Amino acid sequence: MPSPQTRQSVSGRPRAIIARYGIALSIMAAAVALRYSVDPWLGNQAAFLTIYGAVPCAVWLTGWRPALLASLIAFLMCVYWFVPPRGAFELESPYVIAASIGYLLTSSLIIYLGHAAQTGRKEAEAHGRNLEILNQTCVTLSAELDLEKLLQAITDAGREVSGAAFGAFFYNALDERGESYMLYTLSGVDRSAFEGFPMPRNTAVFSPTFGGGGIVRVADITQDPRYGKSAPHHGMPPGHLPVRSYLAASVVSRSGEVIGGLFFGHPEPGIFTADAEEILAGIAAQAAVAIDKARLYQQAQTEITTRKASEAAMRVAKGEAEIANAAKDHFLAMMSHELRTPLNPALMLAGMLAKDPATPEDMREDLEMIRRSLNLEARLIDDLLDVAKVIQGKLQLEFASHDLNRIVRQAWSLISAEIAPSGVKVDFHLHPRELRVRCDAVRIQQVVWNLLRNAVFHSPPRGTVWVKTEPVAGRVRLIVEDAGSGIPIAELEAIFEPFHQTTTSRRHGQMKAPGLGIGLAICRGVVNAHGGRIWAESEGAEQGASFIIELPVLSAPEAEATALEKAAG
Repeated sequence: MPSPQTRQSVSGRPRAIIARYGIALSIMAAAVALRYSVDPWLGNQAAFLTIYGAVPCAVWLTGWRPALLASLIAFLMCVYWFVPPRGAFELESPYVIAASIGYLLTSSLIIYLGHAAQTGRKEAEAHGRNLEILNQTCVTLSAELDLEKLLQAITDAGREVSGAAFGAFFYNALDERGESYMLYTLSGVDRSAFEGFPMPRNTAVFSPTFGGGGIVRVADITQDPRYGKSAPHHGMPPGHLPVRSYLAASVVSRSGEVIGGLFFGHPEPGIFTADAEEILAGIAAQAAVAIDKARLYQQAQTEITTRKASEAAMRVAKGEAEIANAAKDHFLAMMSHELRTPLNPALMLAGMLAKDPATPEDMREDLEMIRRSLNLEARLIDDLLDVAKVIQGKLQLEFASHDLNRIVRQAWSLISAEIAPSGVKVDFHLHPRELRVRCDAVRIQQVVWNLLRNAVFHSPPRGTVWVKTEPVAGRVRLIVEDAGSGIPIAELEAIFEPFHQTTTSRRHGQMKAPGLGIGLAICRGVVNAHGGRIWAESEGAEQGASFIIELPVLSAPEAEATALEKAAG
């Protein structure tokens, strides 16, 4: 149903027209009455004197049509009452005929000029009002970031500058699932006027606007060839707002997306002008920019809210992780103590019984196997504690000046007996001079021991492992290379993560499995704590592998102090 405002506008228009005609006739009647009052002094002279002045008043106040009609009626009244022979519509005197023609021409010119002036004034007022509306709209569009308020301001501005009785902005929006749906804002009518109607479809009338086709201006939409082509209504649904004049504009973002469409209507035909079309095009362009900005702002606000929620969740997770780490540290320390305590006497007793001459020979081999198993168990416990310290940055180091070549030899002496049953040969190419580094010798020895053991483990039976040391640009380098099962290229970095096992792991000779996959993680933690670096190189499966360590050499003052200590000793 039409809104009360629309019904009032339609029904009030005839009343306003009647009122204008009444005012014009009243003005001219007053002029005739004035001429009648001065008739004793004027007589038959200047019959049209007073109505000359009434014509411009009538045209200025009521428009050219009421003024023209009223001036003609006043002319006839003056001819009848003040032109001889009085009481008849006869013009006998040439002077009276000339005066009558002069009045008709002059009044017509006055009406024309008055109408032109009135039209210019109205156009100037409308232009000024439009400029004020556009200026206010620009301010609103540039400052407003709330999308709903922004769209309402656009719809209101378009209705006011176009002279429409009502307007709507239908636009596309996305829900939480990213699916598109249509919303709308209204101007000039209550929202109830649209509640009973479905959203506009891509019909022949609406298609140019929803397709981004620009401005559509029709003097009478009911006479347009595109009107009434779509089912089920073939025109406006029953109860729809009365639309004759039709004006619509696409709102297209800079990316080319059709955001929506501005639609304006009026119950009378021929309301929208070319100026209104041009102004609406400008509003639509500004609206697209403002909507893009508002959308970006809303997106940024959503991202900020999401990020804050994520940060809060991360803080909670961090707190929980710290609590878990503390519990894990406590557990590992307790586990080490509780597990090592019974292992130490068992390990000692197995070693003593294996060496006791009174122990039967067949039991000594079993006791040696028990001793090796207990020793491996103790080593795994120590590795677990070490990797926990590395992860937490709590690894304690005792730095001093040491020769890397000597550390390598000591590491080899500790595991040579263990490696011997595998049949793998270890070929050393150590630099002939001392390679002094500032390090914790025990920890670096642990690193070398792990690398040698891994290389032998992954080598084929009777294979070879190469160990090389050399100086390189302010550092010393240790390389442990094998020709064994190799490392997949995708795993070259992952092998240094705790508990990682390569997909190419296999056994050779009498070597056991390499434990829990934490040896290389300990190696990286120890090397990094010394300011060095460790990495692996391999061409892939069955292509062998190289592990390279670089440690910083002693600085000049440290080397000099070491030389003095050595000379003094």
